[in-house]
Amino acid sequence: MKNEMIHFNLELEKAESGDYGSMVAVAIAYASGIGVDMDHERRDFWLGKATNCQKPEILAVLGELYDEGRFVEKDETKSVQLYMDAYGLDRRLGGYALGKHHYSRFMVGHDNHDLVEAHRYWMEAEKAGHFTSWVSRLLLEMREHFGAVRRLKARMKWIRLMLSIRTHLGKDDLFFRFWRIDDLRDRFPKLCQIVDRRLSQR
Repeated sequence: MKNEMIHFNLELEKAESGDYGSMVAVAIAYASGIGVDMDHERRDFWLGKATNCQKPEILAVLGELYDEGRFVEKDETKSVQLYMDAYGLDRRLGGYALGKHHYSRFMVGHDNHDLVEAHRYWMEAEKAGHFTSWVSRLLLEMREHFGAVRRLKARMKWIRLMLSIRTHLGKDDLFFRFWRIDDLRDRFPKLCQIVDRRLSQR
């Protein structure tokens, strides 16, 4: 408890000095009661200040909090606006966040419009150099939603990806969690054998 209070006070000092990341940390502390008494008014105050930043990584995090209803009430309209603000500043981070948002909506409502939008934003982020968006788009195309021809092309892209990428990934990377999705392994057993052999050699 004492260490949590010390950490909170340090983050509060940085937040009061204008550090936007610390503003988010302080807001979460007030929302969860870690290191300080819960106070939703103070939470909202610091979240409000953080939304005024011009840092895409902060805006994307804030968007995710409202998107998932973590530490705040779920607010999809606000989350999308924050994602769009991030996208306007950085197509890599904002595009990935918007793609993830639309794919999550698709998984709940199965609206093909969301699927198309997820693919579009991930492709935009990929073009801007965002690696995880590349992986996400390939995984999307490998699943059954985009047709057999695209899946066949995606298999070849996937093999080239695994043969060429060595340093981007760690054992806890999002990529590895995606790769263990059972339906992918059931659908592409031979491809999985190739990838597993390559992973075992890393």
